[in-house]
Amino acid sequence: TPDWWGKRRLAYPIKKQDDGYYAIFNITAPGGALDEAERAMRIADDVLRHKLLRLPDDEAARRGLSVAANS
Repeated sequence: TPDWWGKRRLAYPIKKQDDGYYAIFNITAPGGALDEAERAMRIADDVLRHKLLRLPDDEAARRGLSVAANS
């Protein structure tokens, strides 16, 4: 389930945009799926910026996520 932060002013204009919608998605997926998600966001015209982060295995285990799926 996404954590929608809503519309906020950007720290600096990006592609002539001053505002943007912020959202955080927590997903569990195999490593190859992250590459595909990265590619999809990079080519999407409506995504100004994105960042994908991989949890360390110990943090994924602490949160009850499958470490194997996080690899």
